[in-house]
Amino acid sequence: MTFEYGQALWLLTLLPLLAALLLLPLRKRLVRVASLAMWERVFETNPVRRYSRWLRVLVTIALEVAILTLVALAAARVQAAGAGVPAARRIVIIDRSADMQVLEDGASRFAEARQILRNIIAAKGPKDQIMILSALPRPEITSP
Repeated sequence: MTFEYGQALWLLTLLPLLAALLLLPLRKRLVRVASLAMWERVFETNPVRRYSRWLRVLVTIALEVAILTLVALAAARVQAAGAGVPAARRIVIIDRSADMQVLEDGASRFAEARQILRNIIAAKGPKDQIMILSALPRPEITSP
């Protein structure tokens, strides 16, 4: 995995600040009402409400952490290894003159050049392009 803009990962340092802001208690407002009869039932200490509040806070923190992490990774332009590799363009020139037919150690130079060319073609990636030129007195395109 590679990062095109690694400096964007500094956004992840905001995670503790985000969590701290969500866990800080909010200041309660005093509101005057005419009667408390209706509100007494609302403010009863119900354990389900207490746990649902904490669950809501934890889910909110988890979602905000996930969003901030995804934004930081998107800003850093994360790429899988090898995914952003551009296609290679190669031109291979094969000498077909008479001195390439000389035998050295039981094989001609031309046969060795052909074997090297086969190795290059075998190592070619799916997006790579290879052009083969034959070097004669007048060059020819052997393969586009």
